[in-house]
Amino acid sequence: MWDEWPVELFVHDRETLEYFCEEDCRRDGVPSLPAMVSEGIALPGPSDLSKELKAYADNLIAAGPKPWGEREINDSRYAITDLVEDMKAPRSLDELHACATRLYSLVADHYLRSRQLWSARGKSIPRQLDRVSPTLGHTFREAFREVFEKGIPDRVFALCEEVLAPSGGWLFAGYVIQAPPDWRSRKPS
Repeated sequence: MWDEWPVELFVHDRETLEYFCEEDCRRDGVPSLPAMVSEGIALPGPSDLSKELKAYADNLIAAGPKPWGEREINDSRYAITDLVEDMKAPRSLDELHACATRLYSLVADHYLRSRQLWSARGKSIPRQLDRVSPTLGHTFREAFREVFEKGIPDRVFALCEEVLAPSGGWLFAGYVIQAPPDWRSRKPS
């Protein structure tokens, strides 16, 4: 805490910064750390190293996230479809809200990542959607506001259908996710 303000420190050397940017941020598709470096203020002041790291972060952001392939797109389509099906006949308003809460991130992630764009988490989702498509950002906010405030999911269903359409639409019946062979429990013989 500093003067009653919460302060977080993200302390890296060049190697740990590159590791987290490449292995975490690019893979997950959310440029949190590169954005902090790019937009942050160098303390105690700008230096050759801080300028070099800011250029690295700017280049990483410009390069975009690791692209989603068919598997990631289909896994996302399935997860969204499954939640929408659960929301069509929820057992309670709490269950409807729980499904909508999970869907909030998944729909934004699918929209952005299936287009090979950076995604966002939590409070940054509306800002990122507005940057990419103000119209979709508005539709997104209004659809989720209606489900959370009024318990009416119809606009969320329409939003999901719109977001999934370019990737092939709803995906449920016949979709199979294969477990890798190394996910099997080995019992001693």
